[in-house]
Amino acid sequence: AFGPGKRDPKRRWPLSSFVELGAWLKREYHARILIVGEMGEKALADELQSQLGHIVINMVGQTTLRQAFALLRHCGLYVGNDYGPKHIAAAAGVPVIEINGHPLAGSPFHTYSPMRFGPWGVTHLVLQPETALEPCSDACTAAQPHCILGITVEQVKNAVMTLLREDSRKISERS
Repeated sequence: AFGPGKRDPKRRWPLSSFVELGAWLKREYHARILIVGEMGEKALADELQSQLGHIVINMVGQTTLRQAFALLRHCGLYVGNDYGPKHIAAAAGVPVIEINGHPLAGSPFHTYSPMRFGPWGVTHLVLQPETALEPCSDACTAAQPHCILGITVEQVKNAVMTLLREDSRKISERS
């Protein structure tokens, strides 16, 4: 599942990065991608769907909270920005990759710090830029995507492979 939205633009990983990641997931894993989010993100999700085609199941703005939870339970992994659907995926027991623009060197007490509001109770990886980009320091202060651009598609691919490997080990241990 993908959660590409976020009301605050500076905390939204670029759509082009989600497109590149989705194309890679299709090639490498023959994945289908569920997109979740709120109605205000419909245009973003529609654009993602138009670029990735038939592999996308676009449910943005079409589900209740319970329905989104039920759909996410069937996903093997969630990749998205730091916002509500990430928490729904975690509550559904889905491994989470959070893309967060708050720099690792930033304050752990800042409102945007994943130390405060990261995924809880599931296997997860939080990807953050090492440091803030100029002129930001303790946190990203830009109006548009800025510090979050320090997270590359390659880093997210590596996180996907790590979590999928870990998940397959858990399955084989249970067998």
